Amino acid sequence: TYEGRQYTIGTYVGVSYAKAALDIARGQMARGTFVPPNVRLKQRRQAEAERLAQQLTVREWSATWLQRLKAADRSPSTLASYDSTLNAHVLDLLGDVRLADVTQDHVDGLCSGTTPAVRRNILRTLSAMFNAAVKAGMGGITESPVTAEVGRMPRRSVGDLPNWEGVRLLADAMPERLRASVWIAATLGLRLGEVLGLQRQDLDLGDPEKAVAHIRRQWLTKAKPPTYGPPKDDSRRTLAIPAVVVPMLVTHLERFAANADNAPVFPSTVDTLKP
Repeated sequence: TYEGRQYTIGTYVGVSYAKAALDIARGQMARGTFVPPNVRLKQRRQAEAERLAQQLTVREWSATWLQRLKAADRSPSTLASYDSTLNAHVLDLLGDVRLADVTQDHVDGLCSGTTPAVRRNILRTLSAMFNAAVKAGMGGITESPVTAEVGRMPRRSVGDLPNWEGVRLLADAMPERLRASVWIAATLGLRLGEVLGLQRQDLDLGDPEKAVAHIRRQWLTKAKPPTYGPPKDDSRRTLAIPAVVVPMLVTHLERFAANADNAPVFPSTVDTLKP
């Protein structure tokens, strides 16, 4: 009995062993060093968990992190992007390195010699992954080794396009039902999912000089099954449509899109209710 509570301190092969254990426990009580067995067990388990956490590698944590994101219903396209970046640029070099041993030098090495877009994907993925580890108390780290600015990829404006002849050639090479998609993607700087997410109600084409497109959703091609979702980074916005593109869109809607407000601008040839 210790501080008013009874504890079992073990099972022994003989009475003499049991008495010896009891004498040791009473001596610890007298000295104020007695730790109840359930507390010792908890301490051992905690110490083992901390030891394992310290040994956690980038590969092990990345797999756990992606599973947690999936359980939290993160966008399938985001998960696919993270997974692709990890497999293409990170795990071969850092997969077996402990989280606690990763430094900014490692991160800089991964980004060295890559394009701005690839560098951003690497930084974006590692920053999210290490921040999640810090928040979850994994790997024994208290701060992320990713200190570089991730930043946003700048959107192209019409004036940034390489040349209109290239856009025209690309559009002409597409099936008729998709030619307008090239022009609206090029002139408005839309992502693929945003183009496929457009519905009739998103295009205001009454006045060619004031025509606009409302970007309200994207089509998640990598979702299972594919479905609509909010624009990436919740980038809902309204964009002016160049007057020269409006007649092309009007003709496209007449030929290829259903009349319902929620009809896809670029419908699927398999399922007319979806892109």
